[in-house]
Amino acid sequence: MSSITDKRLILVGGHHGVGKTTLAAALALLLSRRGQRVLVISADSANSLSDAFDWQIGEVGAAVCAGVHALEIAPSAAVKTYIEGGIAQQKPLSEWSPELIEIAVLERIGRLIDDAEEYYNTIILDWAPSDYALRLLNRLSNQDESGSLDEQGSFYQRSLKRFQDVENTALLLAITPDKRATWASERISKTYKENAIPLFGVVINRVLPAEDVGDFLAQRRLVEQRYLNMIEQRFTHCTHYHLSLMETDIHGIGPLQKTAVLLETIGL
Repeated sequence: MSSITDKRLILVGGHHGVGKTTLAAALALLLSRRGQRVLVISADSANSLSDAFDWQIGEVGAAVCAGVHALEIAPSAAVKTYIEGGIAQQKPLSEWSPELIEIAVLERIGRLIDDAEEYYNTIILDWAPSDYALRLLNRLSNQDESGSLDEQGSFYQRSLKRFQDVENTALLLAITPDKRATWASERISKTYKENAIPLFGVVINRVLPAEDVGDFLAQRRLVEQRYLNMIEQRFTHCTHYHLSLMETDIHGIGPLQKTAVLLETIGL
């Protein structure tokens, strides 16, 4: 299998709360250590990249360290950019349809990638398209009855093909060894497989340390091992990377650099 360093676009996906943003941020630092110019983008309205880097990032973006630029996409701002006129701006986000929000975020991400590809070696997305977004892309990129595509349709078709590009795109699926995340991740991986998006590997996050630390964690480790075995059985066509549970929360460049070293140690 090719190295993660060879990829131009890395998608970090997974269930809520499994550490996707931390993984994306640490991976950006790892690639910068290998001499890459990296753009890491989050499409999370919670400003998770700012929390991970302990740095005010926002839509303007910030150079968080040498070789790494971070950017956050606010879905509400993406919708306002997408729609012409002032009607949408007068409505709260809750009144906008899921389809409108999805396509606005997809459009923003696609334009950012188009603009950034020439300057950055690697673009990391703390985001992966949902089943709904992929169905939207498939529909919007289909040819019309005349067999031709307008400029917008060509853009969506290019975006979809970019996600499906085995040579240049890698999907990393973050999982924690528990029931909810394991089952959700299996559903997510099936969605990507059905849409021909390559799964590069799964990062199994927050694995308990092997040291004997008492009866409570020994029992918890037995439960964890069941799900590690399940992940091993259900994700057979990609590489597995086990990332141990850290002793503290991961916020700021220092802890992220430590995580980047761990990612390298486990084979990424």
